[in-house]
Amino acid sequence: MNIKRFGLEVPVVTLSIVAAYWHDLTILLDDVLNNEMASYILALPFLTAYMIYRRRNLVKAQLALETEERDNIIAKDIIGASLCLSALFLYIYGCFTFKIIEYHLVSLTIFIAGCVVLLTGIHNLRNLAFPLGFLLLLIIPYREEAYQAGAQLSTLTSTITYSILRALNHPVDLTSTYGAPAITIKTPTGEQVPLIIDVPCAGAYSLIGFLIFALFFAYISRGTPLRKAVWLLAGFLLIYAMNIARISLTLIISHLVGVEAAMGLFHLLSGSVLIFLASLIMILMGEKILKINVLKNKSEKEGTCPLCEENQRGNESFCTFCGRFFNSSIIRPAKVDLGKIVALAFVMALVVDLQVPAFALTQHNVMEMDLHDLAGSKETKEFLPVLEGYEPKFVYRDEWFERIAKQDASLLYVYYPQNSSYAPVFVSVEIADSYSKLHRWEICLYVVPSEEGRQIVNPIVTKDIQIMENPPLTGRLFTFKYVKSNQTVSVLYWYEKSAFKIGRSWANRYVKTSIIVYLDNFVKTGEIGSLSDYTKLESKLVSIAQNIIVYWEPVKAWSDFVVAFAGWGQSLSIITMIASSFVVAMLYLKRSREESRAAQSTYKQLTWHSAFSKEEKEIIKVIEILDQKGNSTAIELAKLYKEKTRKKIDLKKLGEIMRHAERYGLIKKEMVNLDGKPVIKWKTSITFNV
Repeated sequence: MNIKRFGLEVPVVTLSIVAAYWHDLTILLDDVLNNEMASYILALPFLTAYMIYRRRNLVKAQLALETEERDNIIAKDIIGASLCLSALFLYIYGCFTFKIIEYHLVSLTIFIAGCVVLLTGIHNLRNLAFPLGFLLLLIIPYREEAYQAGAQLSTLTSTITYSILRALNHPVDLTSTYGAPAITIKTPTGEQVPLIIDVPCAGAYSLIGFLIFALFFAYISRGTPLRKAVWLLAGFLLIYAMNIARISLTLIISHLVGVEAAMGLFHLLSGSVLIFLASLIMILMGEKILKINVLKNKSEKEGTCPLCEENQRGNESFCTFCGRFFNSSIIRPAKVDLGKIVALAFVMALVVDLQVPAFALTQHNVMEMDLHDLAGSKETKEFLPVLEGYEPKFVYRDEWFERIAKQDASLLYVYYPQNSSYAPVFVSVEIADSYSKLHRWEICLYVVPSEEGRQIVNPIVTKDIQIMENPPLTGRLFTFKYVKSNQTVSVLYWYEKSAFKIGRSWANRYVKTSIIVYLDNFVKTGEIGSLSDYTKLESKLVSIAQNIIVYWEPVKAWSDFVVAFAGWGQSLSIITMIASSFVVAMLYLKRSREESRAAQSTYKQLTWHSAFSKEEKEIIKVIEILDQKGNSTAIELAKLYKEKTRKKIDLKKLGEIMRHAERYGLIKKEMVNLDGKPVIKWKTSITFNV
């Protein structure tokens, strides 16, 4: 079958992936377009595609080799199908967790890996392991560890910048604003202006973006692992130092000229500019100082091989003698591959029919109100349901927080009890065009360091709670105590996606709804016995959440069958991969033993015949030398033969010996990667020490 078959495979697989993960890819696209932290995601597909392109000859060579050998077909199908099935199980399970996006993106990577194995073989999964693993970087904007690292970085950056400016005798003070470190500078007008060194300003986004390009350049470059490690470390130190210089220069200009001129320069020297400059310097440093070949491949002159032309004329994919891959455009894989493509497309069609959005969509008609008109008394009653014994009221709109977090709306409502012997329940609603702009409570209050290095809160309980079973919706309960006020608070919050009217147009927006209760008030009213009885409030919070969710009318429900087995999704995913790996390992061991026994038997017969035949003696000698050398090309074997026997072996005769030995299972081919080039080497199938 012609290699142009991939013109059919690639579109079918791509469309299957897009269809199955459409809602998750939409979330990614929203983050790329609206959130600076996720902007690097836009480059990931192109960098991954280029890395795969660089590996194209390895993939084609492995396909050609496996086509010649006609083995591993069962193992390939089992592993490929199990990976795709595991991805499906993990996808369904993720919909019933709070970290939906993280699970779905891991599922996406596993599914792509399964398609690679199913259509190109197990060994090509190894060849493409780094580009596929590169896709896991999609998860960074949603990981708490990323925010925690960024918060620690902001503290370190502000401290270093403050020390530098103090050493230069500039009038600065190190304070904090809303939990983030800030450096206060005196302007020419005498005004004290704080520059908040939050996560983006500290260079976290620049470092993440630089990490992507640094790993990419390290992967495609040529050099020793030690030099590459030194190169990467130097690059990170470089861009971090450049960011500190940017902040310091901004503060100095603020003091000498003014804040407006300084902020103009600050945005001019944005993260993208820093990444470009740091990448350029990193490439030059690698090329000139560390002698790492980054932009161009070494021009290696290939020696002439007398058997290459003969092998090409015989329609061989590889040269038997030098191991060179002829980059043939004709590959003849198993005919069932076309059936696999059809089956894959059919399964993905079923998945599309079963799936629900990553976040439950709502269709209540209150969303027809303009997004900016959700603050009045009438709008409050339409936006939130009336609960028995409680009346919803609007409290205020936090416009300052909206500007800082770049949200469309940040609204606070209260369910005011009609009976004064009960405590009020607050409801916070945050609306944004990007999911990652709606930060989790524990990140804002606990993960990110606060004023003077102390925490704003002390966490008590953090756990996920299943609010709705069908459609699945999981919230998170975060109970904590404020350090300063000593108040204990419980927050149950969840995410949804709704269509809002904005002016004359409509747009989808992500919504984070939080139900907030102050436990001290509930102790005073006697609704709970003590602050440690916070678990008694869980059912109340879940009941309120369910009323709000049902009021907003989720769009689509899952089938009962999927809901029933979804809880086993994670276990099924792990069991599937372990079971398939065990089966493949057993098949591999069985085949290896059979091949080894057959090779040993043939070798013994050959040894007996060698007492009478000079040709068989040469074959035995070649095999023994190959066993001593390990994997090698025939050209390397010829040199060793001359060194060991002090005789020169005829090249064509050696080629005949190699083909003869391979035919009887005494030796076999193995593809190796030499600086990005596929080369065939030979190894023995015989264990001489048995």
